[in-house]
Amino acid sequence: MKKLTALFLGAAVLPFLSGCISNPTPVSSVGPEPSAQASAHATGRLRVFSATQTRAGENTSADYSGYFYPHSSYEIKNNAGDTVKYVRNRAVYMDQSPDSVKLPPGRYNVVAESTWCGLVKVPVVIEAGKTTVVHLDANWNPPLKTASEKVVKLPDGEAAGWASAEAKQ
Repeated sequence: MKKLTALFLGAAVLPFLSGCISNPTPVSSVGPEPSAQASAHATGRLRVFSATQTRAGENTSADYSGYFYPHSSYEIKNNAGDTVKYVRNRAVYMDQSPDSVKLPPGRYNVVAESTWCGLVKVPVVIEAGKTTVVHLDANWNPPLKTASEKVVKLPDGEAAGWASAEAKQ
């Protein structure tokens, strides 16, 4: 009886997961926040809030014991599929903030772990003097903006970031 119940549960969940498995890439690319002001820097920045991992705290002090949630590592690839950079996505073992990576302006693909879709490939646009932020940890709800500012979503409906200027056209 337990095997039959597990089989039915598996069959019921499969259609929900197939959206992530069959089409892991958002339709459009993620770019900087539309209202962000550019700095004078020639490079742009990328921050990826990838899925988090649960880690037990290092009990170096009797005062601290608990868990922390660093973001998982990811790869930045060029359009030819070659790895441009591997990002650990944390400065130290207990760091819960994602790294900010400097990149020349251009188009890239981020291959990272999403909380609900597993491994995904997200096209991103890096602009000089601006930061592109990719949200894959299911913790971002975009603020209400004007109708012209679009949000890129993963196949499961998770908001991944702001649509790049070229994606809006």
